[in-house]
This record gives sequence, structure tokens and C-alpha cells, in this order.
Amino acid sequence: MLDLEVIRALSEPNAELTAFLANPDRPTPPNLPDIASRRAFTKQRSRNSIASPHAGVKETPLTIPLTYAGSGVNSSSILVAPTDLSTTKVHPLVILFYGGGFVQGEPEQLVPLARGLATLFGCISICAEYRLAPEHPFPAQSQDGWDILQWAAKNAETLGATPEHGFIVGGVSAGANISAVIAQKAKDEGLTPKLTGQYLSIPTIFGQESIPKEYEEYWISHVQNAEGPGLNKAAIDGMTGMWKPDFSSQWASPVNAPSGQKGLPKAYFQVDGADPLRDDGLIYEDILKKAGVETKMDIYPGLPHGHWAFFPSLKVSQEAVVDMGKGFGWLLGMRLDENEARKAMERPAGA
Repeated sequence: MLDLEVIRALSEPNAELTAFLANPDRPTPPNLPDIASRRAFTKQRSRNSIASPHAGVKETPLTIPLTYAGSGVNSSSILVAPTDLSTTKVHPLVILFYGGGFVQGEPEQLVPLARGLATLFGCISICAEYRLAPEHPFPAQSQDGWDILQWAAKNAETLGATPEHGFIVGGVSAGANISAVIAQKAKDEGLTPKLTGQYLSIPTIFGQESIPKEYEEYWISHVQNAEGPGLNKAAIDGMTGMWKPDFSSQWASPVNAPSGQKGLPKAYFQVDGADPLRDDGLIYEDILKKAGVETKMDIYPGLPHGHWAFFPSLKVSQEAVVDMGKGFGWLLGMRLDENEARKAMERPAGA
């Protein structure tokens, strides 16, 4: 049951972040005035983050046809897997979608997470590429995600994966939206093998058109956290203006599906307390619980959107990355030693 006062209190400042922001010598991001320069910056940052190989893990380019996009259009994704698949017969299949407001980002962003999952659980992950707005406005992103998910299900055995031991779709921010949308579609369309889990990190789920009436009073973070550090209202408005979503569509929000959420796979959430998107995660988790879906949530009070990516030196950011490993362990039903998680998990490059 949601509590409005508890929700409001999640925006109270985090002491570690406040001290960091007060330091005049802290590193500051460059001023990037246009989408082309922002894309170039995030691409280079992501490549730098995976420049050093991870022992026991390999990355391979993966081409996936995008049916909705038309003949000859492909997703240039990245397959991340244990180097030696013969050491265990358990290789869960994970599909990961990066963040970036649907207008920027690249599959390299989530390679560090995929490396950790390969090390900890033997996962085979697809760090998926999807088309970006404004060149490809809504609903291209979720349609690409659906194409990629179907392809992965059909080709799991060829990839060396064992989805009967776990089949998870997940992502960060915009990628979490894509994941939630296609998880709903997978349930409704009867995708086989069935998904077993969702990773929904700092998700965007709702627009004014799709927030259920009974939750309207709780959907306050877009105003309460409008001017926070990192992602703010101006940035959201700018990206949304390029994405051009129809939030009454099932391609934009899973709550628009007439079938409802009953029967969806279990879901692990990460939510930042000072994030404009905070209440999307809180409300959607409540919707899932009421539909009988098993959920787990980690909340980071006073922290802005994707704090682990934008403020990686903070202790709370490092803990959030370890939480990712523990959250996937919960999704997979696998016991996880916390010390092993700390050694294996690397910070994702962006949100």
C-alpha cells in the first residue's frame, strides 16, 4: 500500500551526495548542446568502460533482424557470455536494453552488467541495440525490443542458453520501459519459452494519459523532483518531444493492455528517491503486487536518476551496483555470496 507522506520523504537530500555536490573540485560533465554531441560523448564513455577485458567473459557482435523496421534493417547488438560454456549446463538468457531517453545510448552501456551476470550466474546476455528518436520516433523502440525478444527466444539453443533455467528481460530508464512493454506483450502473445523475470531499473512507465485514476495522487515526483541534479523536467520534456510517444498505447505503457498484469513474471525494481521518474517505479510495482506478481524493490532515498552512472564515486552508487547482482540472483532463484557480487559487478556506463 502506497503512503503519500513516505513517498514525499524519499526526496529528502542524501548527505553523501550533498557533500559531493558542495565540493568545488568535483568533476563536472561537459556542456553538450545537441543530440549529436551527446550521442558521441556517451558512445565514447561506454566504449571506455568496457575497454579492459573481463576474465572468463567474452563479447561477440550479434546481428538481429528487425521485422518492424523493414527488410534489411538489423540491430547491431552484443552477445556477452562465459568464455567456456562447458563448465556448467546452466546458462540463463538475459536481454538488456540501455537507457538514454529513447534518443541516445548504445548497447555497450550494459556490457559491464552483463559481464557480472556471466561471472556470477553463467548468464548469456544480449545487450540489445534499438533505433533512436527523433530519426525513428515512437513506437520504433518497443517494436525493436519485441523483435529482439522473439529472436532470442527462437535462437536460445543456438546461443548456448538454457532459458528453462531463467529467461529475463530488463533495462535501465528507457530500457526498462521497453522491457516492461515487451514482457506484457510476451505474456499476452504466449511467447515460448516463457519469460521468468523482469529487471526494471529507474523505469519510465506512465504519461498523463496512462496513469490509473486511483494512483493520480501518488504520481508527484515529476513535479517534486523537477529540478533535481542529473535528469530534470527540462531534459525529460526535450527527449519526450523527440520520442513523441502515445501514452495511451500498449507500446508505451504496459498498463494499457486489456489483459492486465496478472501472470507477468516476477520483477526486480530499482528506484531513486529524487528522480522525476520515481513514482513510475513505485506505482507500477504496486500494480504488479496487486495482480499477484512477485516483486522486489531497492529504493535509494535522496538520490537522482541513475546515480550509479552519474555519481559513481559515491558509496551508495557502488552499493546500487552490487544490488543489481543480488537482484538478478533473486530473479534467478540462485544463492549469491555478497563478496562474490562485489568482485564481479561493474558499474554500467549510463542511464
